[in-house]
Amino acid sequence: MTFAGVNDLLGYWMFGPSFCDTWIAFDVMCSTASILNLCAISLDRYIHIKDPL
Repeated sequence: MTFAGVNDLLGYWMFGPSFCDTWIAFDVMCSTASILNLCAISLDRYIHIKDPL
């Protein structure tokens, strides 16, 4: 979050192209993991509502 904040404040990426690629990959990975986590939680809740103990 700190690196994205610096990018927003300055208007350009000051950390170099290789770290930019790493940052983008890490951002996409974390976003995808968060979405998949929400999908897993909703599927778990659906299964337990459909077929309670």
